[in-house]
Amino acid sequence: MTTLRFEVYQQGRRLHVGQFAGALELGRQQSPEEPLFQVSQTADAQRVAVAPLDASMVSRRHVLLEPTAEDRVRVTNLTAKNAIRLRDGTIAPGDGRELFAPCRVSVGEIEIRVAPLASTASDLHSLMQPAAAPGSARLAAGASAVRLPALDQHDSESVVAWLQTVTTVLQSAASSEDFFQRAASAVVDLVGLDSGQVLLCREDRWEPVAQKAASSAAARPGDWQPSRRVLEAMRDERKTTWRQGSEVSAVQGSLAQVEAVVVSPILDRGGAVIGALYGDRLLGTRSPLGARITQPDAMLMETLASGVAAGLARLEQERAAIGARIQFEQFFSAELAEQLSLHPDLLEGRDTEVTVLFADIRGFSRIAERLGPAGTMDWINDVLGAASECVIRHGGVLVDYVGDELLAMWGAPTAQPDHAERACRAAVDMWQALPAVNERWQGRLGEATRLGIGVNTGPARVGNTGTQRKFKYGPLGNTVNLCSRVQGATKYLKSGIVVTAATQARLDDSFATRRLCQVRVVNIAEPVALYELCPQADAAWQEIRARYEEALREFEQQRFGKTTTIAGEILEAHPDDGPSIVLLSRAATLLAEQLGGRAGEFSPIWELPGK
Repeated sequence: MTTLRFEVYQQGRRLHVGQFAGALELGRQQSPEEPLFQVSQTADAQRVAVAPLDASMVSRRHVLLEPTAEDRVRVTNLTAKNAIRLRDGTIAPGDGRELFAPCRVSVGEIEIRVAPLASTASDLHSLMQPAAAPGSARLAAGASAVRLPALDQHDSESVVAWLQTVTTVLQSAASSEDFFQRAASAVVDLVGLDSGQVLLCREDRWEPVAQKAASSAAARPGDWQPSRRVLEAMRDERKTTWRQGSEVSAVQGSLAQVEAVVVSPILDRGGAVIGALYGDRLLGTRSPLGARITQPDAMLMETLASGVAAGLARLEQERAAIGARIQFEQFFSAELAEQLSLHPDLLEGRDTEVTVLFADIRGFSRIAERLGPAGTMDWINDVLGAASECVIRHGGVLVDYVGDELLAMWGAPTAQPDHAERACRAAVDMWQALPAVNERWQGRLGEATRLGIGVNTGPARVGNTGTQRKFKYGPLGNTVNLCSRVQGATKYLKSGIVVTAATQARLDDSFATRRLCQVRVVNIAEPVALYELCPQADAAWQEIRARYEEALREFEQQRFGKTTTIAGEILEAHPDDGPSIVLLSRAATLLAEQLGGRAGEFSPIWELPGK
C-alpha cells in the first residue's frame, strides 16, 4: 500500500508532520474536546483536525486525501461552500482532483503539503540558491573574485568549447526562435546526459516543447514520462534539483530505468516557475563523464535554463509590444504606435500645449430617426471613419467618439511644433471628404451630410484619461472644453470650420481664414475671437473675406446701418455666405433698437445662447 507524507503549515510555520496510507480526512475541530493534530478513526477514513474550532474558513470536514500511486494523491473537497486552493486554481465544493506529489493545497490560512514518503534531504539534492528570474542582477557571493585555474592546452580547448556552446544558447535566446532546441541539445552535448528536454508547465501538466536524445542512449518505452516528483520538488523550492545512483535505482514508475536526473527551473520575470530544463541518464549507459550528477553539472543546467527563461521573456516582451502596437494603432498612426509600444513612458500624464479638434455631424438626431438603428450605425461609421482617416493621415491622435462626435488631438504624446497646422489640414481634409460620403448616402438620406468642426490650441493635461480597464489617451482642461463650445458655435455662425485666435495665430499664409467675431460661450467667462477656416479659398472668397471684415469693423464701431449695407451687398452676390447672414441679422436688430430709442449698452461680444 502506498504511503504518503503530509505536513501542515500556517503562515509559513510548520505545525504538524504525519503519514497516511489510506483515506485521510482533514478539517477544523468538530468540538472543543477534539484534539488538534491527533489521528482518529471515522467510519470511512482516518481523521486529523488541523485547525481550531473558531477557524471559520476551514470546514469541519474539508479535505479528503487518498493515495493513488507513489507520487499521486486524489484531493476531494468535502464541503458545501468553501473551495480548496491549489497552486494553479481551485477545487470547488464537492469536486475532486488527482495531483502529483509533492503538491500543496490550502484551506483558509492552513496549507497542507503532500509528498512521497521517501522525499528527504538525502533523497533529493539541490543548489543552495533559488534560480534568478530573467532580468534580475543576482551575482553569487565572491563571484567577482573567481578566476579559472591554469589549464593545459587540452583543458583550455574544452573550456572554450563549453563557453561557445553556452554562448550559442544565450545568443539564440536573445535573437531567434530555436533556443528551446538548442538548450535541449546542450543538455546532451554539453552536460553529457542521455536526454534533454524543455518542458513548459501548463495548468498541472508538463508539456515537452523540445527534446534531444544521445545517439548511444537506449530506446525509451513509448509511455515514458519525466519524473513528476523531481519536477514538483524543483517547483516547490525554485531550485535546480537532482537525484541519482542508488537513490533512483530502487524506485518504480517514471524513474525505474533512470540512473540520474537533474531539473532546472525556467522562470518568468516575476520569478514564478513556468517550465523546466530536464535531463537524465539511463541505467546501463556508460558515460565517459560518469553516472553521477555533480554540482558543476547542476550549475551548467541552471545557466542553460536561464537562457531559455531569457528567450521566453523576450518573446513575451515582443508579444506585449505587438499587442500594445495593435491597441495603439486604434488611436495613433502606425509609426507613432510602434514608437509608443517601445517607449510607453511617453504616455505618462504631463502638461503640454496641444491643438484639439471636435467634429460633429449636423442634423444627426433628425436623420437617425429616419434611418433607424442599423442604417444609422452604417452611416455614422462611414462618416466618422472618413474623418478618422484624416486625423491619422496628419499625425493626430484619435481620442474619442461620443455619439456623432469625434475628438482628436495634436502635440502629444510626441512633440509636434506644427500641431496647429496639422489639425487645420485634417479639418480641411474632412470637409473635402464629404462629397465622396454624400455620393454614397445622399440618395438614401434625402439631404447632404454636413459637419461642424471646431479647433482650439492651448495648454492641457495629457495622459490616460480612461482607467486601467479601458485605455483612453487624451487631453483634459479648459482648452478641450472651449474647443467643444467652438464646435457648437459653428451652428450659430453658419460656418463649417471655426478656429480660435490661439490656433489662427499659429497658421501661415497658406491657410485662408477670416475673422468672424468675438463670442462668450456657455460656462466659460473669457470671450474668445473666432475665425472661419476656408477649405478652398478662390478669388470670390477672398473678396467676401475683405468685405466681411470691413462690415465687422463697422459693426464693432456701432455703425449698424453701414454694416447692413455691406453685408447686404455680400449676400446679393453670394446669398449662401452664412457668416454674412448672421452679421446682417445682428446688425439689423441693433439698428432697429437704436432707431427706436431702445438701444442699451453695446458690446461687440456675442453671448451665444447655447452649446
